[in-house]
Amino acid sequence: MSKFQKQILFVYLLLFIYDLYDCTKTGFEVSLWFRPVQMLVLFIFVYHPKLSFLESSLIFGSLLLTSITEYIFYSTGLVHANTLIVLLLLKNLCFIIILQNPKNKLRFSLKLFRWIFTYLIISITICLLVVGNENLYFYLLAIQSGMILFLISLQVRDLSLFRQMYLGYALVILAMIFGKILISDSRWFIEILTRLALLLGHLFFISSLTDLKLFPTKSNTLDNQTVN
Repeated sequence: MSKFQKQILFVYLLLFIYDLYDCTKTGFEVSLWFRPVQMLVLFIFVYHPKLSFLESSLIFGSLLLTSITEYIFYSTGLVHANTLIVLLLLKNLCFIIILQNPKNKLRFSLKLFRWIFTYLIISITICLLVVGNENLYFYLLAIQSGMILFLISLQVRDLSLFRQMYLGYALVILAMIFGKILISDSRWFIEILTRLALLLGHLFFISSLTDLKLFPTKSNTLDNQTVN
């Protein structure tokens, strides 16, 4: 991590701390416009010249979609639920394209399909418990999220980066769950949990996509061939 990146990370963490403080106050006048800026700072933090144009565009697009989703959600709640779902589906599509690693040479097998089935069942079950039959389009988002977790498990990369990426997207999913709870329970600590999961999740996940370690550890390569 370069000195410039450390400075940008410091700015991101300062914005993060202020955001948590802002959750304890009533009204969203400041945070509505403030929160999208955090995603821009995160993009500046993870960007480096070695990224291809496609990777940079997909990462920027995903963070831009996150900013738009945040603005709509915190200004209208779930009044435009279908619009929010479409934006999140597009964002996840960006992640899926990035995670399509050409190094992964999969052989279709019973074990591979069992892994896929397990991730889908877990994601659908969580969606059933949180959403129920309120809006069936949420299940598309749940299936897509399960697919992303599955693709993460196939990545050939440093073990610490794998853990950072997996934890990051798990927190992103947790943020969506807390966001759903926040609609019916707007107490300040629920919003703090939502923001914690969202901001830390994106920080961990997006950093891992660009091979940026937040917690330097001894290199240990993780091989995906165990699922082949």
